[in-house]
Amino acid sequence: MPTELAITLDPPSTDAELLQSCARLGEALASLAGHVRAWTETLAPLRPAPAALDRLHQAADAIAEAASATARAADAFEDEFGDARHIAARGLAITGHGPHAQSPRPQEGGHPVPAIYTTARQYQCPHGCKGPYGKVTAIVPDGTGLPVTCTECGQRLTPTGRAPLAGSWEIQPCGNTLSCRRDPGKCLSCKGTRQRVVCTTCQASGCDGVHNFCLACDGSRTVDCPRCEGERTVPADGEAEPVPCPDCEGRGRVTCPACRGTGKPPR
Repeated sequence: MPTELAITLDPPSTDAELLQSCARLGEALASLAGHVRAWTETLAPLRPAPAALDRLHQAADAIAEAASATARAADAFEDEFGDARHIAARGLAITGHGPHAQSPRPQEGGHPVPAIYTTARQYQCPHGCKGPYGKVTAIVPDGTGLPVTCTECGQRLTPTGRAPLAGSWEIQPCGNTLSCRRDPGKCLSCKGTRQRVVCTTCQASGCDGVHNFCLACDGSRTVDCPRCEGERTVPADGEAEPVPCPDCEGRGRVTCPACRGTGKPPR
């Protein structure tokens, strides 16, 4: 199960770039946690020592916790700087191109409200090129005509011919990573368009709108402890120093109540 994960974090020049970088880092960490967990499951036939498997599961949980910590860092930044929140929390309108499409409405100051597209199609390289994560594909919302190209051979991607996808996507500016600035055609997020298609449900780029994992915990099976908010410690009466949180036993994470620890969509 060969897997390669890469992320470039350049010094942000704006509040919005900082928040976008946090989002991408969180995506990469959450993806890595899933890969580590899946890889650990493949080791069962080898019958390794239970302690070894436990440590690997703990490693996956720690990476998932790091992903949550990244999200908390973005939240803390927004809480302290109101302007950043204004940039990140943009108004959304259901527009796009479909039976329920609406015309974009002007936002305060005359800026257009970002459109949400409810149907899209998957595109692929006509030569079947493979990138770091498998076949080169892209999600293109219907009616946008984004000229996505293959990051390997540069050819224009073509529709797979499958039925339209149903979901919720918006288009965000790309170009904030070093690789995209050097050569947008090699950017895994925008595929040469400088515009990345992001699922508004899970905030991941390239998502096909199908979520076969619990969105509350991103499939990690655990969430931040509500009592200590993931900090692992809580204030204690009469004590100068905080003590380990009794609810999570100082781990900072508890079983996800939405999926009950399965990592699958709640039924």
